[in-house]
Amino acid sequence: MKTTLYLLVTLLFAGIGVSAQSTNMNEGYINFDIDVQAIDTSRNAQQSAAMMRNSSMEIFFAKDLSRVDFTLGKISQTSVRINRKTNKGVSLSNTVMGKYATTGTAEELEGEKVEVSTENIDIKPFNEYRTILGFKCQKHVMDNNGVYTTYWITKKIKIEGMGEGIVNPNLPGFPLAFTSINNGLRMHFQASNYKDIVPNKADVFSTDVPEDYILTQGN
Repeated sequence: MKTTLYLLVTLLFAGIGVSAQSTNMNEGYINFDIDVQAIDTSRNAQQSAAMMRNSSMEIFFAKDLSRVDFTLGKISQTSVRINRKTNKGVSLSNTVMGKYATTGTAEELEGEKVEVSTENIDIKPFNEYRTILGFKCQKHVMDNNGVYTTYWITKKIKIEGMGEGIVNPNLPGFPLAFTSINNGLRMHFQASNYKDIVPNKADVFSTDVPEDYILTQGN
């Protein structure tokens, strides 16, 4: 089962790529702050932007282990944790409706693979650079059937073992900042913290269901 938020990041990260010049990382932590703004005057867009303030995304990874946490403003908190060694995963969702958990295999929790295609996709690099968390990043703009996404890409990071759900070789590196516009909302992801080690791995990557969560049946 793929959660709505996991799908959101799959779509936004569909431009993530790798290159031979990248530095392989098999353990680490990256935090993204998410700024959401309404770009039209519709009431729905304004209300959605207000509800999604103070959003964030955290990525934890180690050998055969991954975890992606989403805080979507006042709407929800979701944590997707996968252990490929044991072939187990859990998705924990905390919303106003309650706390719910879904378990499954690693493949089920990773969700559908992103189709790798260059059809109708145009990627343009710019001679513009920015340093983010000590990494030199170059500006790229991807046009995917008229949907434009701006990425600030570093070739110094290649995350191993995060699954094909958020890996796509269309861009030559890892985005530490990117902006997407959809449904009247502008969403800007900005990396704000980076570590090359994950302490307390047993707790961080645990696929056990906490006692205060209700276990539901996945797809």
